[in-house]
Amino acid sequence: MAIVKINLSGHDNAALNDLGFTFPGALHVDLSQDDCAQKVAQFVMGLGIGSGDTVYLAAPGLAPLALMVAATIHGLCGTFPFIQPLVRQADGTFVPGPVVDLQGLRNDTARGKGRQDVVVL
Repeated sequence: MAIVKINLSGHDNAALNDLGFTFPGALHVDLSQDDCAQKVAQFVMGLGIGSGDTVYLAAPGLAPLALMVAATIHGLCGTFPFIQPLVRQADGTFVPGPVVDLQGLRNDTARGKGRQDVVVL
């Protein structure tokens, strides 16, 4: 079990570096892609997080608020919510993109998809 500190704020930050955070680079995602959540999961699985680790996360912009809301919803109903992303169109308007099933993503990650030394029967 380790303490893992990850800076996903989108910017390298000397103060976070001094606290032991690693900056794996700025993420750029296309929320209109059906497999966006799976791509993010694969990226995160490559950050060296293991079972039982304590993770500190520096998140970008208003993401800390979103994370707090998702954690609270999980606490209230026992599952993570579905996320309805809004995707910017060429004309500047936003339309609903593919729904992301956070509980399904969590279950897939926890039950072996992408994890080493797991045998799924």
